[in-house]
Amino acid sequence: MLNLSDIFAPSNQISNIEVNKESAKINHSLNVNVSVDCVVIGFDDKELNVLLIKRLQAGDEKAYSPYKLPGSPIYMDESLDDAAKRVLVDCTGLKYVSLEQFRAYGEIDRLRRAEDVQWLERTHGLASTPERIVSISYIAFVRQKKFRQLTETYQATWMPVSKLDDIDLAFDHRQIITDAIRKIRRDVEVQPSIVFEILPRKFTMLQLRAVYETIHGEKLDIRNFHKKMTNLKYIVQLDELEKDVPHRAAHLYKFDRVVYKRLRGSI
Repeated sequence: MLNLSDIFAPSNQISNIEVNKESAKINHSLNVNVSVDCVVIGFDDKELNVLLIKRLQAGDEKAYSPYKLPGSPIYMDESLDDAAKRVLVDCTGLKYVSLEQFRAYGEIDRLRRAEDVQWLERTHGLASTPERIVSISYIAFVRQKKFRQLTETYQATWMPVSKLDDIDLAFDHRQIITDAIRKIRRDVEVQPSIVFEILPRKFTMLQLRAVYETIHGEKLDIRNFHKKMTNLKYIVQLDELEKDVPHRAAHLYKFDRVVYKRLRGSI
């Protein structure tokens, strides 16, 4: 278990920064040795996307450097959970996202790139960069259509996971994203209800299969998948067909949470 008291900065490593928030100047004591990063993975009915922002280039406020996850050092007067919520709202504008703490990152070479160091020093007004920064990462898996309104302050955008190899990512954020997707894959196997959180209330078997294929990154046998899913008692076929489609209308299904919990022994 990570003991955060072991990594809090000595007093000479805690800087005071001035933040303009709702037109009021507020002084915060910033702990530059501990940060939070938010990995929000969205599904847009076609593919997985990760929420990224751009950061100001050191020395030029009008230029932008590589993409990064929404993240920031924490303030001494806030908890890790509160810091994650603050960062997500400030950087992307997203509220009411259920974030889960999932891993700490503290490799000794996290600050190996010069531009990462320069950005940290400029952004947070540091005389020098701390020798070690431990980042506590938070994860959320969401239905992307519910979170379309993004702030332009840091050019927040949904980036297809399939295109991450083509862009530059700051710090060790590529590894953090990779680990987050692996976690989602494991969680879906243990707790299948996660899948239905990102589907419409009424869905087709094609939509359900698309989610599984996207999460696991591979095509599934249609016949076997359909048989397996329809045998699950918490997936209920409705006496309804999809409407206004250019192809043969498919049956609609729903997720029965009560049956699911009963079968899982939760109630």
